[in-house]
Amino acid sequence: MMKRICLLVLILVLAVLPMGSVAAQAEAYGEHHALYGDLNLDRKIDASDALEVLRLLVGKSENDRMLPAADVNRDGRIGADDALEILKHTVGKPTILDTSESVTVHLWSQWQEVQAATQAQDGILRRDCQYCSAYEEKTVAYLPPISAMCQEVLQLVNAERAKEGLQPLAYYTAGQSCGDIRANEINTLFEHTRPDGSSCFTVIPHSVPWYALGENIAMGQTTPDEVMRAWMNSTGHRENILDPKFTHIIVGVAPCEHEGYRGYCWVQLFLGLSQ
Repeated sequence: MMKRICLLVLILVLAVLPMGSVAAQAEAYGEHHALYGDLNLDRKIDASDALEVLRLLVGKSENDRMLPAADVNRDGRIGADDALEILKHTVGKPTILDTSESVTVHLWSQWQEVQAATQAQDGILRRDCQYCSAYEEKTVAYLPPISAMCQEVLQLVNAERAKEGLQPLAYYTAGQSCGDIRANEINTLFEHTRPDGSSCFTVIPHSVPWYALGENIAMGQTTPDEVMRAWMNSTGHRENILDPKFTHIIVGVAPCEHEGYRGYCWVQLFLGLSQ
């Protein structure tokens, strides 16, 4: 009888101990720690985790919280060899994952701007871990001077026209105020209509001897190269840039504060001027 009681107690102890161990692991696992190789936090390491490593590697995953767990080989980088190690573990081959080691992972908050980028210095973004005091910072490139960007847009426009065998556009310096006005207007109303309801072309004085006009606008881009790529990838904007009837251009740039965009409001005013 005593043997039966001892056996029953032993069975109960063995049954309870693993449950307590799993509960203790579950409390930490998925909170601030993860097993190496378990990128899905499902407490197992399989082919889906290898796929997530590859997604991280090629920039197709935003799950950067799990970057530490993806470094299966502990060599300080994420590579295809980490995915291969997971696959070897999945099919039962000996790997470093057999040790079941865990690694700290951080649940990052959204990036917050702590220092705005200006024309003189870079900006700073920061995000904090929701579990601990860890944080990360990254810089945001400073915004170039506006006058220099206007000239760069002119150069990029003429480079595109040269590819098509078209004459370069001259910069219509006398109309710079028109470009500045329109750049600030689209910060309020992103349309080819002005805030007072009139056409965008009413910004050009009647004294200017034009026979053709065109306008391109854009919002949010931070560099001339970025905004030119956007315009050249848009049929209507591209047609204006490459229109042979235009002889001059005005470029307007203004800091963008509309609908959460960061960067600039951009305007190209194209003119065909009579000689």
